Amino acid sequence: MWPSILAENICKGIGKLGELIMGPLYREKDYRDRLRRAQAEKDAKSIEKGENIFDGSKLIPTIPLHGLDLEMLPLMVGLKEESDNLNDALNAAADILKDIPDDQISDKKIDEDWFFRWRKDAQLINNTEMRQIWARILAEEIKNPESISMITLDVLRNVTAKHANIFCKIAKYRINKIIPMADTFYNIYDIDEILFLQNVGLVNLDNALHPKSHNLNNSKNTAFICNGFALSINCNQQINAHRITGAVISDTGGEIINITDNISEPTIDEINQVGDYVWKNLPSDISFDKMNAYLTCKNGKQILFGTQVGKTWIKE
Repeated sequence: MWPSILAENICKGIGKLGELIMGPLYREKDYRDRLRRAQAEKDAKSIEKGENIFDGSKLIPTIPLHGLDLEMLPLMVGLKEESDNLNDALNAAADILKDIPDDQISDKKIDEDWFFRWRKDAQLINNTEMRQIWARILAEEIKNPESISMITLDVLRNVTAKHANIFCKIAKYRINKIIPMADTFYNIYDIDEILFLQNVGLVNLDNALHPKSHNLNNSKNTAFICNGFALSINCNQQINAHRITGAVISDTGGEIINITDNISEPTIDEINQVGDYVWKNLPSDISFDKMNAYLTCKNGKQILFGTQVGKTWIKE
């Protein structure tokens, strides 16, 4: 559990997590520095013995069933489940943070209201898969405060494991921030699934696909940024508004894409499938001669282009 991870792993990310969890229990820095470890170990032992439960901000004494009014039993069971959910999410977040180098952890503190909101919602997440997402959100916010908005927390309260699985499947075929809606992809996903995601705020229906410019080999090309690869078009002018029917990934959806590890790397067939679709729908009023696909990786907010993969599309 997270108390042992806090005690055994001295690193910046774990330190920030510990400050979020335990900090409010102490008023003076010197007192906190001297007694933090001893108090945490004492509290952890009391939790292990079943003497107390942790509600995210304080220890609550457990009430023995003997002599307990049966009308109180559902409440106590609910409190225990919420405590277990929260501790599991904190444990998963701590497990992520202990492997992040200190130089990748921001010095900036997390907004207390943000953590209060996260803690309040995380204790209600009973699904293991969704708890892992909530843990990743906390770890990412500790790593880089203000990277996860409160709006995202509000949206995620209504996102189920089914939503998450469909979103990860569909997001593999994104082009910039667009999920294309075309017959080419309807054997993989359909309009009902897109509407299902729209209902919880992960995508919004639109029909604009805007390309991104980048410099490649000292020449300015226009690129579509996709799932782990980019389609780079060799043309003589900027494509300002290439319109393809699709659903726009919301800001919340984009934040989930940045933290999740459930979207698999693209296969050559998938790269070629997306490339065929884009090439077929390029505007006829611009001058271009070919398009190539390149694997990409992220360095902070910068997208780096790597090895050329898949087909080369050449204008006849």
